[in-house]
Amino acid sequence: MFKAGFVKLDADAVRVINSNDRISQKLESLREMPSYPNEIMEEEEAYMDEAENDETAAAEPDGQSDAQLIESSLDENATKLIEQANSRAEQIIAEANAQAQQIIADAQAQSQADAGRALEQAQQQGYTQGYSEGNQKAMQETQAKMAELSEKEAAMEREYQEKLDNVEPYLVDKLTDIYDHIFAVDLSEYRNVIFHLISNTLHALENTDTYLIHVSEQDYQFVSMQKTQIAEDGGVKPSMLEFVEDRTLGKNECLIETPDGIYDCSLSVQLSELKRKLLLLSYSGAKEQ
Repeated sequence: MFKAGFVKLDADAVRVINSNDRISQKLESLREMPSYPNEIMEEEEAYMDEAENDETAAAEPDGQSDAQLIESSLDENATKLIEQANSRAEQIIAEANAQAQQIIADAQAQSQADAGRALEQAQQQGYTQGYSEGNQKAMQETQAKMAELSEKEAAMEREYQEKLDNVEPYLVDKLTDIYDHIFAVDLSEYRNVIFHLISNTLHALENTDTYLIHVSEQDYQFVSMQKTQIAEDGGVKPSMLEFVEDRTLGKNECLIETPDGIYDCSLSVQLSELKRKLLLLSYSGAKEQ
């Protein structure tokens, strides 16, 4: 054990152990770290102030221990700070990842919702547009069908009217053909046909003193025998009638000669006149319509 009064120190050989510079550098580097706690910085600065106020700290063993203690404390605090920084960084990264995952999930949900709304709007728009177009097309087709039906109806009415206008002349023509056939074939054997032809013609003529009636050889004897009846039906006196046999005439053919002219009352002529009158009547009726 040495006492200070018995120890002689060479001033040139004295070596001052000073760790203040190293400690200052370490403190400076710690200050530059953004996460370094202020409490630790204040504690380290207090150690630094205490060491600087002790002028003999470099030569005394206790001063050397304090410096070493400060440096050791700084190392320990630096290690803790690094661990805290790493832990904080991991926490920040974890929080950032969680936020990123949440943002991605929210974005996906929003994207799906937007896509669903867009699809629904597109479907609704397509349905509305399709319904409108389909309805318009159906109306156009209906109008076209109605116009076509109206045109067909008008054409059918015209055709019906034309047939109606032509039916009477057609029927008259057919009926007269039937009359011709019946009168020329079936009625040719009936002797009273010529009787009625003469009576009807006499009744239609103007009164005169004499009527010269030409008949065929086949009808001469019959009409001569029916002279009184013919005169009565014709509205004349029997004395006014005179029958002559005319070989140029056929059965049921007759000519009535008067001072005013000659009248043909043959069956064929009567049928032709009947046909003409019927045709005139049918033509007049069609014209009035």
